[in-house]
Amino acid sequence: MNVKRNLSKALLLTCLASSALPALAVTYDSAWYASRRSPYGVTYQPMATSGDHFCFLSSVGMEEIDVSEEYAKCDIYSNGYTWVLTAYIEGGSDAYVYCKAYCYNN
Repeated sequence: MNVKRNLSKALLLTCLASSALPALAVTYDSAWYASRRSPYGVTYQPMATSGDHFCFLSSVGMEEIDVSEEYAKCDIYSNGYTWVLTAYIEGGSDAYVYCKAYCYNN
């Protein structure tokens, strides 16, 4: 009977102790920006390391994309080591694109 009581106490204390441990959670790291104004080309913005972070594109804005020859986009990718944010413009003379991304520690 005493063994059962001691075992129950040990189990209860273990449960209480493990519930007090902090949860492993992601935490905010940084915000990144890239922009490009005509003429055509790409702006590359290296961000956080991809092994211990994850990043995502959070906003895209474009201005003066007003003729069929103008094209703009934002992209985010991992090159195997670092997350990279890109702002891309093709054609036109007055186009503008701006991109924003957030990175979190994982």
